[in-house]
Parts: sequence; C-alpha cells; structure tokens
Amino acid sequence: MRFLPGLALLSLALGEGESFAKTYYVGRPENAPVGSQVEASLASLNGRQFKPGDVILLESGRMHEGPLRLDAGDPGSPAAPVKILASDSRRKASIRVPKEGGSTVEIRGASHVVVEGLKLVDDRVGENLPPSNGLVLSNEDPASRPENLLVRDVEASGFRGDRAGEAGPKVAAFGNGILVRNGWESPGLRRVSLERVAAHGNDWAGVQVAGDNWPKPSFRHEDVVVRDSVAHSNLGMAGKRHHSGHGIVVSNVARVELAGNVAFRNGERNEANGGPIGIWAWDAEDVWIHDNVSFANRTASKSDGGGIDVDGSVKRAVVERNLTFDNDGAGVLLCSFDGSEAVDGVRVRDNVSLADGRKNGYAGLTAYGDVVNSEMTGNVVARPPCDGTPGACFLREGAAAGVDVRGNSFLTPVAGVSAEFRGSASPAAAEAIRKIGKRNTVCRARPIGEGAPSEGFRIRLPRDWATMEFGELRRRLQVQVPPDIEALIGEEMERPLPSHTTTPASGS
Repeated sequence: MRFLPGLALLSLALGEGESFAKTYYVGRPENAPVGSQVEASLASLNGRQFKPGDVILLESGRMHEGPLRLDAGDPGSPAAPVKILASDSRRKASIRVPKEGGSTVEIRGASHVVVEGLKLVDDRVGENLPPSNGLVLSNEDPASRPENLLVRDVEASGFRGDRAGEAGPKVAAFGNGILVRNGWESPGLRRVSLERVAAHGNDWAGVQVAGDNWPKPSFRHEDVVVRDSVAHSNLGMAGKRHHSGHGIVVSNVARVELAGNVAFRNGERNEANGGPIGIWAWDAEDVWIHDNVSFANRTASKSDGGGIDVDGSVKRAVVERNLTFDNDGAGVLLCSFDGSEAVDGVRVRDNVSLADGRKNGYAGLTAYGDVVNSEMTGNVVARPPCDGTPGACFLREGAAAGVDVRGNSFLTPVAGVSAEFRGSASPAAAEAIRKIGKRNTVCRARPIGEGAPSEGFRIRLPRDWATMEFGELRRRLQVQVPPDIEALIGEEMERPLPSHTTTPASGS
C-alpha cells in the first residue's frame, strides 16, 4: 500500500515567484498594510483574476459578507500559491454565508491555493432557508485536475442542508462545513490537505470529500489528508430518506489519510439508515485511518451511529491506534452495502474500543456483508452489557469467513465473540465462535489497567463497570489522552449544541 509521506503538496512554500504579487486588503483602510490595495468588500474581488503569489488579506475580528469565489482563472504556482488569509494570525477573519445560501467560500477549478485563518458561519435565522456550505473545493471541468490545495486553521459552523426537500443522496451536496467534490466525469482534485479544521453544527457533515462519479475510479480525488481536525455536533436532519449528521466522511478518493482527528456528538437527529458515523470512508482505495478519537456519536435510526467505519467499495485500508468510546454503533465497523463492491484488504489493529455499541445490535468490533481478505488484530475491546448486546466482536454473514480475528483482548461480561450466518445452520456459527475464541483473549468483567496498546492513551474503568448502566459508566470512565488532544477535547466540549434560532452574531 502506498501512503502519503508528508504529502508533497506542502511544498507550497513561500518564496521565489512572489516578487510581482499583490496584496488585496478587505477591511478598514486605516488598518491596511503598507503597499496593499484596499477593497471595500469581498464582492469587489469576485471575478477578478489573481496571479501566482497574490494574497487576499481579510481584516481579523470582523464579519465579512460572503461569498468569495476563485476559479480556474486564478491559479497560483507551486512556489507561489494564491493565499486567502486573516490579517492577524492570532485572530480569525469571519465570513457570513449570503442570504441566498450557496457556498460561503468556493475554490472552483483553481490550483495552488492556501486558505488559512478563517471562520465561516451560517447564522441566518428561520426555517426552510436556501441550503448552504462553508468552504467548497471543487472541479467541474472534464479537461483539468486542480492540485495543491491547503486549508488550515479554518472553522465552519451552522451550514444548512436542504431541510425542505426530499432528495435522495443529492442531499449531501449541502449542509457541509468543508466540502471537496468533483462533478460528473470531471477529474477529482489532487493533493488536498485539510489541517486543524473545526467543523461543528452543520446539517450533513463537518468535513466531506465526495464526487458525482461513483463507481468510476478514474475520476477519483488523489492524495487527500485530513489531520488534527475536530468535527462535532453535526447533528443531521430528521425526516430525510438519506442519512446525515457525519463527522468526517471521505469517498471517491485514492490515497487518503485521516490522522489525529477528534469526532464526537454527531448524528443524533438522523433518522435514515446507512449512516451516520464519526469518521469513515467508502468507495476509496489506499485508506489510512490512524490516531483518531471518535466518541459519543449517535443516531435516531436503526443502524450506525458508530465511531469509525470502512464501508462499501474500499480497497486496501489500515485502521490503527484509534480510540473509540460511548458510540451508539460499533467502535470500528467493516461492512458493504447493496450495490457496492466488496470491502477488500482492511487491517484493523491496535485500536481501543470502550463501551461502544449502545444500541441496534453492534459490538465494539463489527463486520458484516461482503468483507474479504481482512483482519482484526491487537485490539482492546471493553464492553458492558446493553440491550441486544452481541458481545465485544460481532461477525455476520460473509464477513465471518472474510475477516481473520486474532490476538485481540475482549473484556466483556457477556460473550466475547458472536457470529450470525443468515440462512445457515447454527453449527457453522458455533464453529466460527470457537475458532475465534481460541485465538483471542476473552476476559469477563475485568477492568482495563493502563496498558492499552495505543501509545499516549490510558484507560481506567471502574471496578464494577460490567454491571453499570451506560450513563453511569460514561460519568465514571477515565480516559487519559495525549495532552494536545485532551486540550482540544476540553475546549470543544465547552461549546453549546448548535442552534439556528439564536440572534445572528454581529462580529467574529
């Protein structure tokens, strides 16, 4: 498997090629940097042709009225990208979605662009307003493939899906904090990096990477990274036929890394099956999901609401060193869906799952459907009893034969491993359980100490955890994480749940 060594796009270094660049300052003239060109608003920049090295500088601490749009006529260069920045690196510059909805900032067809230090908001009040997105990176040109796009330190919140409509999968086109997409038979983007993004309170997803070309691999995005980002309280939409309320979801991509992210409190309003999940991938190849934390994700439907998922048509993936806990669905899920290709060649290793599978029959580790050539090794799963519990690890249908489960530690007061074969005799299920049980450590009602396999994590459970209700366990569960992630979780958990009925903010 070929992953992304540091992602070469970060050769977007500043330097040569900028000598003739211009700085466009949007804000109060008295605060403009010397030598910059002052613009009254973002509207005056739309339609202007930018050149390599140009900088769009937005006054920090001020609310700017969107949208801002760049297109294929505004390319930077590898040495001199076009940059959209806040004037003060210590404070974000805010941009509000226009009243008619749509995209707040859109980079369509442009290459070599940096977006940094922005706060994008949809603070419109009322119901049945036009749908919206935060930042959109897109391509609609069949003859081009945009490349080298870097998004860093951007916050996106409150963006609305199509609440009034009843569209199917197209509902995913709106309600995203960050959206990376390509149109029908248009090549995907190449070398995209999303770093330190905070996406919360959005209807469909915090971060979505997608396209209109499934199942056509030749049009996939290539070399995408989402790292050190937070996606929380993206609650989804009730009454829809298509799922919503995801943290981070990627599809239509070849070579993708999801690393060091935190996803929590997503999905609780979703009523449709097929999602949502905290962090997941489908229709992708060469996927690396590592060192993430995904917890307290929910669903109001009869499926999902899990922590991490590798779903239909994924080829070659590694899921390692992640921590999941207190999710409605599985901690880690492998599955296919009707119409998808098999999930093929997934390695799930050295993850920790605590008290996942709160409802709908999920275990900490779960696999079902057409899953082949895959394995689950070196994981720790601690799971108290709950309604309809299938134990610490649950294999169903074809996955029972296609997933090698060995070398794991299952701590559960009920069955460590269970399997179900639809339409098959029970002796086959019993044999699968017996074989897996011999190759894993199954302990009953014993707490985990400090020896969890994910480096930097320490997990302590109360001595009587196995008999606790979920609510009590959540209150007494002690999870120590690396200091940088702990600070991030602490800061984000202080935010209130999103609301579309509050008075719009007048500043940043």
